Amino acid sequence: MLSTLVSDILMRDIFSRYNLRNQDVYRRIAQYLLSNTGKEISFNNLKNTFEIGSATSVMDFFELSD
Repeated sequence: MLSTLVSDILMRDIFSRYNLRNQDVYRRIAQYLLSNTGKEISFNNLKNTFEIGSATSVMDFFELSD
C-alpha cells in the first residue's frame, strides 16, 4: 500500500508537473530513501549507486520534491 501511495505521489505531483525523464531512476531513488531512513546519504553516493550523470541531477530531484 505504501509503495502505491509513493508511486501515485511521484506520478501526479512530480513527474507530470515537471515532465521528468528517467522516471524509473527517480522511483528507485525514492524507494531507496524510504528503505534507508536511518542511513546517512550524500548526493554523490546516490549518483554512483543509481548511475546518474551528476550529483546536480540528484540535487535537482530533491528540490522538485520540496
